Amino acid sequence: GARMMYNGPHTDSSIVIVSKPSDPETSSQAEDYLQKPDGSPEDIYVGRELRDVYYIFKESSTWATRENPDLSVNAWPIELIDSGIGCSPFGIGEVMANTGSLLLDNFLVVGLTGAYIFSGTYSKEPISRNIQPAFTDQTYVSRLQVKYFRLVIDPVRRLFFILLPIISDDPSYNTYVLYIGNYFNGLSPDTVKWATWEELLGI
Repeated sequence: GARMMYNGPHTDSSIVIVSKPSDPETSSQAEDYLQKPDGSPEDIYVGRELRDVYYIFKESSTWATRENPDLSVNAWPIELIDSGIGCSPFGIGEVMANTGSLLLDNFLVVGLTGAYIFSGTYSKEPISRNIQPAFTDQTYVSRLQVKYFRLVIDPVRRLFFILLPIISDDPSYNTYVLYIGNYFNGLSPDTVKWATWEELLGI
């Protein structure tokens, strides 16, 4: 049956709590949880289901599991999907398979290494290829300052909005830059057109 999954920065970030089937308010502390899938100190930031697979996103890695009715939840196998790409707590959004489609086929995932299309595996190139310096120049200090990337998708206008932190040695100068990606012509590094909010306003 359907289950509710609880995880993220506002819960115990080392586990995913899983409800009883068709009973979203009930879980057992003894067995209805998924443990942090490796020994690293990274928190579990985001979890999302796609085509009956539950994906667990940490800061720089991605994992997957699926319901196994023959096992208790804490014994479900957890598979490593990627050991280098992860997701920020507010860095995931849904994009449709094609124009007018009701089929959810992809996520857009934003993290320390850039923005990627995710459909069970990550795209070979970041969708953010043309603005990669915006990520790579700030990755290290962003992690230290716990500054999260934020993502919003407008599926009607086919726009991404990605808020990136700009960290200064002087905290009083910390700020953000809003990047807007237009994917009207397709979801690829070659077809997405990027601009900053300031550029669009002519500032």
